[in-house]
Amino acid sequence: MGHKNLLIGLIAALLLFWGASAIWAQSSCPPLPTCTSTGSLSDLSGTFVCTEIQISSNGVAGTGILSVTSAGDGTLSTVLMARNSNNSSETTTYHDFSSQGSATYCLNIDDTGYVFPSNGCPLALVIDNGKTEIRLLDSTENNAQAVVCTLR
Repeated sequence: MGHKNLLIGLIAALLLFWGASAIWAQSSCPPLPTCTSTGSLSDLSGTFVCTEIQISSNGVAGTGILSVTSAGDGTLSTVLMARNSNNSSETTTYHDFSSQGSATYCLNIDDTGYVFPSNGCPLALVIDNGKTEIRLLDSTENNAQAVVCTLR
């Protein structure tokens, strides 16, 4: 139970995912990060269900549920399962199932690394010791976005 509360606190504190970058006003990306050691790409393998929370630089908050799939080969695909925001400039704030595209990733030997979406800024990545949970943090400047994913 404590682990679950920690995750909920992390999500609430950071507020989070990469496919949503097209929805938010794009801020600048930091210099492109790189992995410093060669980890096993297969450590990130399977289909993960994710919770995302994000706040943009203009105060628009959003939440989402996503599905992320990796074959353990350095590529990811993402499907937005559902998303809602307080963006009053949109016709509807609710967005239903849609593909969010693909991404590549690199891993260090300690299962930290980066995800490089086809559009948007890189995300910092950490895989838990059991390889059943991943955490992502967006590097887009002036935006707060975090994603927590559990293996299905």
